[in-house]
Amino acid sequence: MAAQISANNGVAETLVKMWEDEFELLRPLATRVETDFSRFIMLATQLEIQAYYYVSPSDQRPNFTLNALRTYNTSQNLINTALTLESTCQLLTHSPHWVYRALVDASCILLSTLHSTAAPQHLSPPDAEAVAAQVLSLLKSCSVRENDLPTRGSVILETFWSVRHVLPKWDIPVGAWPDRIGAATSYWCLTAFKNALQEAKSITDGTQRGIDAFQQKFVGNNNSGNIENNVNTNTDINGQEQTMDSAIDPLQGIDWSMIIDDFGWIGEGPVFLGPA
Repeated sequence: MAAQISANNGVAETLVKMWEDEFELLRPLATRVETDFSRFIMLATQLEIQAYYYVSPSDQRPNFTLNALRTYNTSQNLINTALTLESTCQLLTHSPHWVYRALVDASCILLSTLHSTAAPQHLSPPDAEAVAAQVLSLLKSCSVRENDLPTRGSVILETFWSVRHVLPKWDIPVGAWPDRIGAATSYWCLTAFKNALQEAKSITDGTQRGIDAFQQKFVGNNNSGNIENNVNTNTDINGQEQTMDSAIDPLQGIDWSMIIDDFGWIGEGPVFLGPA
């Protein structure tokens, strides 16, 4: 895989399909008796192969839409199997790092796809919320101590999902940084989430300044006390009324320094989440 990426800055779709076919031929040799855990391992391996569809050059993937949907379904199946194993034997609570890595890949693919124009059409907004809730619950189950990697990863994904309504959807379900080889999709997704969070922060900062300016002018012209407790009623994208306390930053619970600084996303030091 590294040789293919070095030579072509990507992996041709036909080559990834060949890897998938070879894996299917070897599957019976790897698992003689299927269990939930063997199914988890097979799905994790299958996802690792399918993730290379996102690394394929744009002019060498005629079936990208279909393969992206298949990868999405594999990610969902992996999440469901992991949740089953957690309920029966606490796999996630005692999982090694490779299990967490596979789950992060699947989680990033799911949330990124759901926030794109390529999201599965059969999924309703409540269904998408249910998928996101599964993902976040699963990542938190991997945590064994305060502020460990699963906790910090879940903060990024949960924060992104909570502000996605104010952001435009991206045109592709998932992209990739080929230089990152096996983690190409996760690095792309985490960077996309980071950029989205920065954009959301800018939007909410600007909105708060506008609310403050409006209130100063409104209160100055209306001394009858029509505004009580700084409560503002807005209409969301579905036409439903939402009540927002304009004295409170809706993103005040976000540790921006953790999300941005600790991962080397800004500054002049080494960039952890960036092309090699």
